[in-house]
Amino acid sequence: MEEKEKNAIFDITKNRVFFGSIDKLQDWNDGEISQAKIIEKVKMTLKNYMELDNVSFLFGSGTSIHLGQFLLETFLLKLKNIL
Repeated sequence: MEEKEKNAIFDITKNRVFFGSIDKLQDWNDGEISQAKIIEKVKMTLKNYMELDNVSFLFGSGTSIHLGQFLLETFLLKLKNIL
Protein backbone atom coordinates (compact mmCIF):
# COMPACT_ATOMS: atom_id res chain seq x y z
CA MET A 1 0.00 0.00 0.00
CA GLU A 2 1.39 3.38 -0.96
CA GLU A 3 1.81 6.23 1.51
CA LYS A 4 -0.97 8.24 -0.16
CA GLU A 5 -3.40 5.34 0.32
CA LYS A 6 -2.36 4.93 3.97
CA ASN A 7 -2.91 8.65 4.57
CA ALA A 8 -6.42 8.38 3.15
CA ILE A 9 -7.22 5.52 5.54
CA PHE A 10 -5.50 6.88 8.66
CA ASP A 11 -6.56 10.44 9.49
CA ILE A 12 -4.37 11.63 12.37
CA THR A 13 -6.81 14.38 13.30
CA LYS A 14 -9.58 11.82 13.96
CA ASN A 15 -7.51 9.23 15.87
CA ARG A 16 -5.80 9.08 19.26
CA VAL A 17 -3.07 6.88 20.75
CA PHE A 18 -2.89 7.35 24.51
CA PHE A 19 -0.11 6.31 26.85
CA GLY A 20 -1.64 7.13 30.20
CA SER A 21 -3.19 10.54 29.64
CA ILE A 22 -0.76 11.65 26.90
CA ASP A 23 -1.86 11.52 23.27
CA LYS A 24 1.34 10.22 21.66
CA LEU A 25 -0.16 10.44 18.18
CA GLN A 26 -0.29 14.22 18.46
CA ASP A 27 3.31 14.24 19.74
CA TRP A 28 4.45 12.15 16.78
CA ASN A 29 2.55 14.37 14.34
CA ASP A 30 5.00 17.26 14.60
CA GLY A 31 5.61 17.45 10.86
CA GLU A 32 9.03 15.79 10.97
CA ILE A 33 7.75 12.21 10.67
CA SER A 34 5.71 11.01 7.69
CA GLN A 35 2.30 9.49 8.30
CA ALA A 36 3.57 6.15 6.99
CA LYS A 37 6.25 6.13 9.70
CA ILE A 38 3.66 7.11 12.32
CA ILE A 39 1.50 4.18 11.25
CA GLU A 40 4.52 1.88 11.60
CA LYS A 41 5.20 3.32 15.09
CA VAL A 42 1.60 2.61 16.10
CA LYS A 43 1.84 -0.95 14.75
CA MET A 44 5.12 -1.60 16.57
CA THR A 45 3.79 -0.11 19.80
CA LEU A 46 0.71 -2.33 19.69
CA LYS A 47 2.82 -5.37 18.77
CA ASN A 48 5.21 -4.73 21.67
CA TYR A 49 2.30 -4.20 24.06
CA MET A 50 0.66 -7.45 23.02
CA GLU A 51 3.92 -9.36 23.46
CA LEU A 52 4.44 -7.75 26.87
CA ASP A 53 0.88 -8.61 27.90
CA ASN A 54 1.44 -12.24 26.92
CA VAL A 55 4.71 -12.42 28.87
CA SER A 56 3.12 -10.96 31.98
CA PHE A 57 0.31 -13.54 31.73
CA LEU A 58 2.88 -16.33 31.57
CA PHE A 59 4.48 -15.04 34.75
CA GLY A 60 1.11 -14.82 36.50
CA SER A 61 1.07 -11.14 37.29
CA GLY A 62 -2.70 -11.03 36.99
CA THR A 63 -3.04 -8.94 33.84
CA SER A 64 -5.36 -11.50 32.25
CA ILE A 65 -7.59 -12.14 35.26
CA HIS A 66 -10.23 -9.78 33.90
CA LEU A 67 -10.36 -12.06 30.83
CA GLY A 68 -11.42 -14.98 33.01
CA GLN A 69 -7.97 -16.51 33.38
CA PHE A 70 -6.76 -17.99 36.63
CA LEU A 71 -3.86 -16.87 38.77
CA LEU A 72 -0.68 -18.89 38.48
CA GLU A 73 -0.74 -19.37 42.26
CA THR A 74 -4.22 -20.94 42.26
CA PHE A 75 -3.30 -23.12 39.31
CA LEU A 76 -0.29 -24.48 41.18
CA LEU A 77 -2.41 -25.15 44.28
CA LYS A 78 -4.98 -27.06 42.21
CA LEU A 79 -2.19 -29.03 40.56
CA LYS A 80 -0.65 -29.84 43.96
CA ASN A 81 -4.03 -31.07 45.27
CA ILE A 82 -4.48 -33.32 42.24
CA LEU A 83 -1.04 -34.85 42.62
